[in-house]
Amino acid sequence: MNKRIPILIASASLLVAVGGVFVALLAPGGSGQPIPNFVDSGDDATLGEKLLDDYKARFDAHLESGRPFIDAFFSEIRLVDFATVGIEPEFVLADLGCGVGTLPLALLAQDIPFKKVYALDVNTYSLDFLRYALEKGISPKSGRVFPKRSKYTDIGLQDDIVDILFIVEVPAIYYSLTMTGHYQDDAEAFARMERLFATIRKAVKVDGELHFIYPTQTPTSGDLDPAALVEAMSRVGFRLVQQSTVALQVENYYFIFAQSESTKSDRSVRTPGAVAY
Repeated sequence: MNKRIPILIASASLLVAVGGVFVALLAPGGSGQPIPNFVDSGDDATLGEKLLDDYKARFDAHLESGRPFIDAFFSEIRLVDFATVGIEPEFVLADLGCGVGTLPLALLAQDIPFKKVYALDVNTYSLDFLRYALEKGISPKSGRVFPKRSKYTDIGLQDDIVDILFIVEVPAIYYSLTMTGHYQDDAEAFARMERLFATIRKAVKVDGELHFIYPTQTPTSGDLDPAALVEAMSRVGFRLVQQSTVALQVENYYFIFAQSESTKSDRSVRTPGAVAY
């Protein structure tokens, strides 16, 4: 596959925020104010529905203002130039921990050619908002985006379907893998990651890639340790192909991983995935 380093899209003046779920929606004519993300709802259905209604109203107001739909999202992943990361027209993509879908929406906004993208998240309200945004007719290619609920230990896709799987600033994955932060020395959390990545290895094609994007430093958690991440990824069956940094609103690491040779050779037993579109 074609390995190219992502670059910053030229002009952007946005509120600093990181990750697929850290989103703010612009009010018409305003500078934009953050609203709680859907992760805050937890198991509280009342709060989740309230947040969903709030997101929909703000998104509608933004569209009515005539501004591009992608400008409603402060998540800095929208600033990656996806034309530079090696996506081909026949590719099937997946975004694990997609939040409200900033990455798939950025692909649409940039008119990146791809076959389909699975937007995967454990939070139903995030996915409900993404479905709502797609139903607004924001792009003639919206039908190529498939929101789907995943599990903490299973992405729920069929085998050998994904060309590139993106993981964009999902703290629970990084900290569980490296056993740092709240997951320090947590063997049980790492075991859950092993089960999750077993399903990732099955879904990603033998010559496919995993693109892991994460800020080099966050205000609350300090520096990311690239060596620790690379070592942890090797334990779950992925080897480092390329490591670079990309200056979005903050500096981010951009890692490209491929399946380890040992896991490539251990693919003779395949089980049907949960969903095929």
